[in-house]
Amino acid sequence: MHEMEQYEQYVSGSPEAERLIFERLAHDLLRVQLKVKERSGSAAIQRTFHAKAVVGVENARLRFHDDLPDALQTGFARPGADYPVTVRLSNASGVRQLSRTRSQSSG
Repeated sequence: MHEMEQYEQYVSGSPEAERLIFERLAHDLLRVQLKVKERSGSAAIQRTFHAKAVVGVENARLRFHDDLPDALQTGFARPGADYPVTVRLSNASGVRQLSRTRSQSSG
């Protein structure tokens, strides 16, 4: 039987200190969401980041190379392992914006 890897560490050294950090982060994220809501005139609060999906695939596969280096093997990341996944690629903005086509200038 293998011993479970001990890799988790608390930010700032304790569960309580880490909880307070996450509480502040949650407050900051909500503040951003409220600003975006106000600016956009939206009736609903939107995602804080990555609001506009560029592509989404529900029936994708994640497959690891058969020659995956030892340094990258951990948990489910094993040579040749194959998993069903959902993939969502997006831009970083918290505001859904129209797609724009950039015109290439020659020069």
